[in-house]
Amino acid sequence: CDDVYSQQPSLVHEGIFRIKPRFASESFDVKCIFENNIGWTVIQRRINGTIDFYRGWNDYKNGFGDLRTEFWLGNEKIHLLTNQGRYILRIDLQPWNSPIHIAEYGKFGLDNENQNYKIHISQFRSNISTAGDSLSSLWDNTNGISFSTYDRDNDNLFYDNCALTYHGAWWFTNCFQSHLNGAYIRSPLALQNTPRNGLHWNTYQLYHSMKQTTMRIRR
Repeated sequence: CDDVYSQQPSLVHEGIFRIKPRFASESFDVKCIFENNIGWTVIQRRINGTIDFYRGWNDYKNGFGDLRTEFWLGNEKIHLLTNQGRYILRIDLQPWNSPIHIAEYGKFGLDNENQNYKIHISQFRSNISTAGDSLSSLWDNTNGISFSTYDRDNDNLFYDNCALTYHGAWWFTNCFQSHLNGAYIRSPLALQNTPRNGLHWNTYQLYHSMKQTTMRIRR
């Protein structure tokens, strides 16, 4: 999306565009957000619970949902994008009872499917992040962790299947400090001490499920 913006600097806000990463065999559509002369590629969005995120490995590999509303871009596409060079990850978290908070990381990428789409995440930007670090902290560092779905259990617990237990898919350790692909829980239940199968970012609101989330990347 940064390349899209550099070619069309008059673009404002957001849109859907077709791109072809360097090592991709074919092009595909992505949602772009344009802010402060920067183009972000959105890899995940949750806004209203219209799309079921409790899905298996192949759905998360290929992507699912609607780029206009809720979706997961697809682990294979995310790998192809981040394999082109160094990428930044920004996560926007919208609670039910307060303004948007963000978490940003200076380095983000996914390995290929043979490596179970292992995540590489580091360089948490504490100076601009207001939601805390729930991906690479010492408490629960997902750096180097494989992706897990209910039908492909790659978490660190030999006695449990985190994706199955918490109805989602993520880079589960044992089990998580963050999980943004869980069940969509509406207010006011989301503001109670909900079961841990919602949209969680523990360093911000430990037991509350988020109203909206967006994961976006750029070079």
